Amino acid sequence: MKEITRVRSEGQKLVIQYNELGQEIGQNAMKLKSFIGMTVQFHVPIIYSDWPTVPKEIKDKIFELIEAGFVVDPRSKKTIIQNAGVCFRQFKYRLTTTYVLPFLDDVEKLKFPPNEYSFIDQQHWTEFVASRLKEDFKKKSENGKEKRKKHKYNHRTSRKGYANLMEELKASSSDQIDRSIVWKQDRMDRKGQIPNEESKEVVNLIDELVATQNTTNAFGEEDILTRALGGKDHPGILYGVGKYVTKKKYFHTATQQKTNKKEDDKTTSKEHDQMAKRIKELEEELLKMK
Repeated sequence: MKEITRVRSEGQKLVIQYNELGQEIGQNAMKLKSFIGMTVQFHVPIIYSDWPTVPKEIKDKIFELIEAGFVVDPRSKKTIIQNAGVCFRQFKYRLTTTYVLPFLDDVEKLKFPPNEYSFIDQQHWTEFVASRLKEDFKKKSENGKEKRKKHKYNHRTSRKGYANLMEELKASSSDQIDRSIVWKQDRMDRKGQIPNEESKEVVNLIDELVATQNTTNAFGEEDILTRALGGKDHPGILYGVGKYVTKKKYFHTATQQKTNKKEDDKTTSKEHDQMAKRIKELEEELLKMK
């Protein structure tokens, strides 16, 4: 945050890089993510029940503040605003679980905003706490807990995200990296182990499919990860690629390479031979014309 304030005061901006799917990548992308979170905390009142109820004017203001500190592609506004919505939900969840629910029997500690977030308006805090004490919120909270219990395959990328993990894997390998490799890597701990048994079963299936898979058919909507997960992705979610990437964008983006390095080299060699042959034919035709 301090660095962003400094570069803004100096008239500079942090440039955001994108991959072929339009996802932010690199160190500045992680700084952008942190900045979005801080901006949401300071500028979006916690009295709004959810992100759709936040006025468009506030969302536009957030994007303006981001543009003041970063060079972003204007086409990324939609995903940036979506990301801000995620940050808003996470912030309210953290306030609820850390500063409200543990102190339901100690009303005095619920009177004022936490020291860490002293910028929260007092009236907004009072309304927020009251909303967390209502029965309908308790029911909603229980439903959320049940949904989280159904999450089988916990990931470990944290702030880095899938897009940056993909870039790291690309840099360390000459082979084409598809989402099954990213998904697998994301389930490993620092020792290269997979603690979650259900995730380990999927990884074993991935390894088996990779060992027997014809590489020319490794990509497409029935790819390795799809089969390893039982035939389909969760509705609205494409595993192993990160948020806001649709099936259409991932599987049908022309700029995304679909072959591995060995196949690329083979194709390039064949094209080179064909070109050399054609040049020789043209030279012979020119000689005949003299």
